[in-house]
Amino acid sequence: MKCSGLTSVSYLAVTLAIGGPVFASEIAATNEVASINTMVQFDLTGKALSDALLEFTDLTGLGLVFDSRLVAGKDAPDLAGQYSAKVALDLLLANSGLHVVDVGGNTLAIVPVRPVITRPVGGGSGFVPVTDTGSLSLSATAVIDELLIVGTRTSNPPYYKFKPTQALGGEDVQFGGKVNVSDFLFELPSMLSDITSANTTIFGTPAGLNMADLRGIGPERTLVLVNGRRFVPTFGGSLTLYGVDLNSIPASLVERIEIINGGAATSYGGEAVSGVVNFTLQDHLDGWSGAVQGGVTERGDREEILATLTFGNEFSEGKGSVIASLTIDDQSGLYMSDREVTSNPSGFALNGRRSFEEGAVFTRGFGGSSTTPTGHIQSVALSNGEIASLDGRYYFNDTGTGIAPADGSLSQIYNFAEGHTLITPIDRLFATLNLNYDISRGHKLVFENSLADTNVISQLAPIPLGIGSGLNREDGTPVTVPLNNPYIPDDLRDLLTDQGFAGAEGLILSRRMVELGPRRTYISRRTLRSLIGFQGMMAPGWSYDVYYQFGRNEVDEERDGLLDIKNYAAAINPETCSRTVGCSVINPFGYGHLSDAQIDFLKAPNAKRKISTRQNVFSFAISGPLDGFTDEDTKLTLGLEYRHEALDDEPDPALEVRPVSGSLVFPGSSGGFDAIEGFFDVTAPLLKDKRFAKELTATFGLRLSDFSTTSGIVNWHAGGYWAPGGGVSVRLSFQSGRRPPNIAELFAGGPSGFDTFQDPCSQIIRFDVSTLAKNCRSKGRLGVPDGFEQSQSFVDIQSFGNPNLSEERSTNLTWGMTFDSEGLFDHFPGRLRVSVDTYRIKVSNYIVNLDADQLLDVCYQSEGLTNLFCGDNPVTGSPYIQRDPSTGSLLAVTGTIFNAGQFWLKGYDVELQYLLDLKGQGHFLDGISVTGLYSRNLDTKLQNSVDGPIEDLRGLPKYPKHRIQAGISFDMGNVTVDWDVRFRGTAVSNLALIDVPEGQVPAVFYNDVAARFRVNEHVTVYGGIRNLFDETAPRVFGGSVQDTFPEFYDTVGRRFYLGAVFDF
Repeated sequence: MKCSGLTSVSYLAVTLAIGGPVFASEIAATNEVASINTMVQFDLTGKALSDALLEFTDLTGLGLVFDSRLVAGKDAPDLAGQYSAKVALDLLLANSGLHVVDVGGNTLAIVPVRPVITRPVGGGSGFVPVTDTGSLSLSATAVIDELLIVGTRTSNPPYYKFKPTQALGGEDVQFGGKVNVSDFLFELPSMLSDITSANTTIFGTPAGLNMADLRGIGPERTLVLVNGRRFVPTFGGSLTLYGVDLNSIPASLVERIEIINGGAATSYGGEAVSGVVNFTLQDHLDGWSGAVQGGVTERGDREEILATLTFGNEFSEGKGSVIASLTIDDQSGLYMSDREVTSNPSGFALNGRRSFEEGAVFTRGFGGSSTTPTGHIQSVALSNGEIASLDGRYYFNDTGTGIAPADGSLSQIYNFAEGHTLITPIDRLFATLNLNYDISRGHKLVFENSLADTNVISQLAPIPLGIGSGLNREDGTPVTVPLNNPYIPDDLRDLLTDQGFAGAEGLILSRRMVELGPRRTYISRRTLRSLIGFQGMMAPGWSYDVYYQFGRNEVDEERDGLLDIKNYAAAINPETCSRTVGCSVINPFGYGHLSDAQIDFLKAPNAKRKISTRQNVFSFAISGPLDGFTDEDTKLTLGLEYRHEALDDEPDPALEVRPVSGSLVFPGSSGGFDAIEGFFDVTAPLLKDKRFAKELTATFGLRLSDFSTTSGIVNWHAGGYWAPGGGVSVRLSFQSGRRPPNIAELFAGGPSGFDTFQDPCSQIIRFDVSTLAKNCRSKGRLGVPDGFEQSQSFVDIQSFGNPNLSEERSTNLTWGMTFDSEGLFDHFPGRLRVSVDTYRIKVSNYIVNLDADQLLDVCYQSEGLTNLFCGDNPVTGSPYIQRDPSTGSLLAVTGTIFNAGQFWLKGYDVELQYLLDLKGQGHFLDGISVTGLYSRNLDTKLQNSVDGPIEDLRGLPKYPKHRIQAGISFDMGNVTVDWDVRFRGTAVSNLALIDVPEGQVPAVFYNDVAARFRVNEHVTVYGGIRNLFDETAPRVFGGSVQDTFPEFYDTVGRRFYLGAVFDF
């Protein structure tokens, strides 16, 4: 299953072997404020070399990689005056036996002055034990020791001091065999995303989306950054689905992925409720680099291919640098029929019949659809507009000449999985052009441009035409087969006579319209980002960063396989058909009766939709030391940011005048907001090198926001870091947050359609004096006439965002401890570091859906119809509830979203790193490293309304109690071998199925193995096997996609990949 377009180009790229590595350093600075040639004012006197190097990173914004043992016990020479960063570092390292290697991305490595085999930092034998960064690189090839500047524009110490932080180096991403960055993120125990390309097909417009979701409280509460800056989000087209599509970030250009788990709203924005994901992309290269990779499953499907080419060059004697890249990749999809677990939906059956009686067995095939290609009937429309039911459901035979009562056998169940997409195919193209130029001493121009083009195809089974499912006219009444249709079989007419319906207006026929073919959705998403900015030094130790960024995301959607309702209604009605050009009466009973001309007459034109989101950001930040507050320099960051976001959703206007079946109808929407935010962060070292306080540091931050759509918003955080000595450190962070509603929650329009409804005013009796009864008898537009009886079964249901939403309120408390063997044991074999971090998150004023049924209850139960939802919808200007002024019948009800819920999470994470350096000891191994992440879910609860029940979500597939990711790596010179393991604990498919054995989800293990060989300094080849033991996805009752949960469990199976990187 493939997308068209880029496939041939991708294979051509592999054939030509366009080459060179996308150079990825293990440690990279984010949002650098200086290049290695920028002049910086230094004042480093009387310091240990390790302290001097730390201050060097603060002053320059550069990243450093080094073995802490190399600098231990050494003093730095005094350094005062203005120097370029490169010269200053050379002077600091004079007579130390060390020198600097520029590994790209404004990252420098410090290595001994001796002949070495150069390797990308973090791979091969780059095993170097480390400082207490708290940043765990998740490949087993990780280097532990690193100085890390995590996606921040501050000169303050990085977030790892106060919050749990993980990082994946570029080498992890480059050699991991995964084409999409989402594949890396979704394996992290703290990442609980359920918006993935494996489960979004059935939702239409969101098909193929991949969105980050830390802790599982929604993509809108995880902030995604690129190079430390906001990235333009996409609207998923489904009311509140809004966030950064990870498909728009090229994995081949990623130098580092950083994940902050403790909330970061003060530094980055209110959306960072659960944390931040920052992607640092390659921005420095001198020469050409490239990479190619291909992959396939052992079943010969789900092919993946990638090719990338990058060029970089310095000019003007090193003052400027430019880097440009082009990347294409193609990921084939899968149909449900391609995998046994989803190929034939299961249901309960007894004696070969669908049944829920005691003794029924969970059996393949019995979970299919009751709407078959031959059709069935179970109700009729009467002349007064009412719907009457027969004494049961009756199925037509293949020829349509006879009927048989429903018996639950497989012959009366349709397997819709045969043509249904399981994993969407994705074709992508990325182009980037970045430029840095030192316009004067200490000042740099930054210019960044990127384009991502993503194409997705999803497919659903043919239309299941039925009452409430595409069979309704514009006024909500169902299309019926009139009794003068000549193809109605005689035994059906006899049945109608026997049950007293010989004079019915028409038959309500449910039928699978297989003649029209499957329903396909073609989606093209384009993301454009352009930035211009300036960075530099203002005064000794003080830096600035100012930029303007424009981003735009466009979605073009087209759907086929649709049915023209008017033409269908004409074709089954001989009288109407005779007056309609091109019409001939069809036989809708049975299968195989429609001619090509009749099929063409029934087909509707493709439905189209256009969506665009826009983002404009102007940001200014300064950062530097404050003298006099403590013995050590206090670091301060001040910033100001203006942001404008806008959304436009343009549905197909043809759907408003000529309804179709098979496509959701969207009302269209538009809106925007402006925001001005000011923020500051201060970090103050309180004690240093004291007894029981090797370091004691406090931090505080505040962000004040003024949004055009809400009142003023305040976010603040406070934290501390204490290292008493002996290899132990303790951290604490508390965040009080406010998340303003995003543009989709405010203005988006959801799908509309007709549904059966119970009118609350049809339930009152004559002497009823309840609030409901009083409201129904009121004289306004929401009242009904005396003696009102419900005659209209179908109501137009709409859904919209809510411009009156207020901000969500949240608290995020984390505290943890790290143990490092290096600070405690002098002769411990290797180095061990273990960290434990607990978290408690609460979100109140949580934004939840208010569906049409709930909205009716809320309104009619309010005294005097005074509830907000008894009035007009500010999005449309029309009432939320609309009645026919003459009859009182419900015409339309609009659902919405509002602040009414609460969400609680509690748990802890454990991180482990062990490193054993065996170089020079006569072993064939140069080193062994072990890494591990464990996440324990102690509590996950949701309350959807103020007085509603509290649901315990812990133990659902999205919120398992236990998740583990671990790996071991063996380094043998130019060869590295990795083994990675992932574990997901037991779960239950649905809270209502806790005691049902078929609803129990077993624990699963997944194993991946990989190896790479450094042929020479220019070429590295790599390969691996993912899901080594071909672990299948659990088969359960109540899965999100038939019998399983493909967003959480591997439905692809064992697959292989092979690739190479080159530089020249």
